[in-house]
Amino acid sequence: MLCLAAAWLSAGSEPFVGALAGAREPIDFARDYLAAHVRVHRGRGAAPIDASGNAYAAAIGVPPVVMLAAPYYVHPPAAQLLVLPLVPLGFRGAALVWLALSLVALGGLALMLVAVVTGEQRPRPLQVAVAFGLLVLWPPVLHNLAKGQWSIFLATLVAAGWRALDRGRPRTAGAWLGLAASLKATPLLLLGYLILRHRRAAGAMAAMVLAAGLASLAVSGVEPWRVWLAAAAPNVLAWQTWLVNTASVNGLFARLFTSSAFARPLLDAPLLARVLTVTVAAALLAVASLSSWRAARSPTEDRRLFATWTTLVVVLNPLGWTHTAIIALVPLALLVDRAPPWALVTTLVALTVPHETL
Repeated sequence: MLCLAAAWLSAGSEPFVGALAGAREPIDFARDYLAAHVRVHRGRGAAPIDASGNAYAAAIGVPPVVMLAAPYYVHPPAAQLLVLPLVPLGFRGAALVWLALSLVALGGLALMLVAVVTGEQRPRPLQVAVAFGLLVLWPPVLHNLAKGQWSIFLATLVAAGWRALDRGRPRTAGAWLGLAASLKATPLLLLGYLILRHRRAAGAMAAMVLAAGLASLAVSGVEPWRVWLAAAAPNVLAWQTWLVNTASVNGLFARLFTSSAFARPLLDAPLLARVLTVTVAAALLAVASLSSWRAARSPTEDRRLFATWTTLVVVLNPLGWTHTAIIALVPLALLVDRAPPWALVTTLVALTVPHETL
């Protein structure tokens, strides 16, 4: 908690001002809302809107977004299922509901983090309230609220997955983690951990991802999936050097070795950046996999290994924005009272990344 307090106090007032202004018109949620609006009003099979998206947005009262080489909508189509029911509310109404849901999820995250740290099944309300207060004032959380992003939901789902796993409910754990992986792709990395340590949970996670994908196909058709898969690489290339891509190994090497409008590299060698990113990612995954395979079957080892793999969800995300660091709270809570120095340092680096000037 002291780390959290120090982190948000060091950021000054800008994150608070940005969150108050941005939460009313969250610019990232605008993409999700517009894609859902297209589905509702253009029917099944309509592609996520392309470069003409800002014109369409202006016609329905949605704020314009920055368009680079990437398409307008770049999230997994299954995530759209959660936004579709909000379309009738209009953009402003949907944004307010999204903010409220984010705060509710943050409350759930605070409760589970306190439970993990204290070992209490039912933490005291005062502890949870203090944790929630610190979290809601923390710059990565404010960044999430300002942009209308998904990281609070992902962190809460991952924490719920661990809580179920720790309680001996592997299928429930797999369902929570599968839901997280259906909303954003990077939590799929946790499937590696489950395959090596908890096979029943791995099966449940795979089943949930498949079910979400099939539901998305039934609701929206094949075209959104085709567009998303084709757009994934261009989207990463367009945004990888952006100033808030600070929780990502790919972002680090991209800014060091890729020339762009957002970065002045030490050396313009994009191939070197890609090689270094792939090498580091492969090495981290290899170490995590080998450790998971060889470690003893014990609650202590499971706790340590789940923290390790969840940290990889953050740092191996090619676009690990500031708000992505919220997910790192889960491994921090798991490691805080028994961490080897290197693991705690790695998690704190992800936790205390610089905030965006909003």
